[in-house]
Amino acid sequence: MVVMLLETVHTVLPMHACYYYLVTNYFQPEVAQKGVWSLNVIPAEAGLIVVVAQSFFARRVYLIGGASKLVSIVAAAFFVAHLATSIVMTVEAFRINTIQDFTDKTKYISFASLVCAALADFLLSGAIIAALRRTQAKNQQNNGASRIEVATLYILNTGLLTGVLHSVAAILSIAWPYRLYWAATGLVALKLYAITLFAVLNSRKLLVSRGIEVFNSDTPLGMNILARANHLAAVEQWNVPRAPEAPPVINIKVAAEVDTDGLSHRESSMVLGYDKKVSPTLPL
Repeated sequence: MVVMLLETVHTVLPMHACYYYLVTNYFQPEVAQKGVWSLNVIPAEAGLIVVVAQSFFARRVYLIGGASKLVSIVAAAFFVAHLATSIVMTVEAFRINTIQDFTDKTKYISFASLVCAALADFLLSGAIIAALRRTQAKNQQNNGASRIEVATLYILNTGLLTGVLHSVAAILSIAWPYRLYWAATGLVALKLYAITLFAVLNSRKLLVSRGIEVFNSDTPLGMNILARANHLAAVEQWNVPRAPEAPPVINIKVAAEVDTDGLSHRESSMVLGYDKKVSPTLPL
């Protein structure tokens, strides 16, 4: 819900900027050299979209367990840095009057912001892809997925595509800072966050039906039934890939008791010997 609201605002802001420059001030080309409030707010609002959407994926990776917990923490630091640099860009946009001066003073900040976003995307998508590969290797079965489904799973659902687009935008921000190609590429990447988020949520049942169970577990679940149920509920909610668990083993010991009252010593010994033979430990 929050992501949809932020994405809606992110759609309205460029619409207002386009109307301001191309309709209201069409015959005043000098206005194009100055920023408008809707254009100035976009960097900070874009940073919020990244933080909210990536929080879902960071939590998803954290639930995988093991080294993925550290990966999610590092990725969280990167997208918080992205938000901080985005806010700095918005402050500078309101402080500086012309777009030319804004580009001169913030081109390295915008580059750093895009690099932080790309690194966070790559860290989280790399952890998810690794978990998916481990899961499929343990299943060792043909899940019948088409090439399109596989591409969607590994490129879109993992967030890899947003990382690629942010990398391209970072390169463009240094190569052609005044052309704003990087801004256009960044806008596309931001739209993909909501698409990726909802694609992951809608694919939870599909992954299970394809034999890709939703993960790890380098750490055994030595927990009571309520804690285990809560853990599995969280894993399913966040669509976390996990390796198939080994079925539980229950040991049942069977012992026979025989009343030997009234029997001779020899008969009692025979019965006791029989009791030893029929009292094995039977694994189930």
